[in-house]
Amino acid sequence: MAAEKVELKAKAVPSDREGIVASFVTQTTDLAEKATTTAFGVVRDVRGEISQRILGTLAFIDGSQQGLIKLLRGINDRADKLSDEVIDTLESLAVGSLRTVRDTSRGVSELASNVTSGLTRPREIRAAS
Repeated sequence: MAAEKVELKAKAVPSDREGIVASFVTQTTDLAEKATTTAFGVVRDVRGEISQRILGTLAFIDGSQQGLIKLLRGINDRADKLSDEVIDTLESLAVGSLRTVRDTSRGVSELASNVTSGLTRPREIRAAS
């Protein structure tokens, strides 16, 4: 920045060829050119910062969506595993209940058969001695 001031001061001194009016116009247009360049530089910097913030926001939203989708997939996997376990447990209970009923009915049939055969079997008569 000091080099620019030195350059500006060096130009501030009118040469032998320029008059005071020409020197004033030259210095004013140089200053206006620098102000214009600086203003557009500031506009570019602001645009760059806004662009970075927008990209950052989009990256945050994208990351949040990916995180949410990953979370939902995890919840779905856990729910799927739980439903498989519930189905397996209910199947085991149903099959176990049916087998118990079957085995109980067989036991009752055998008991009834034994009781009936015991009642209908002829008895041996023992001789009294």
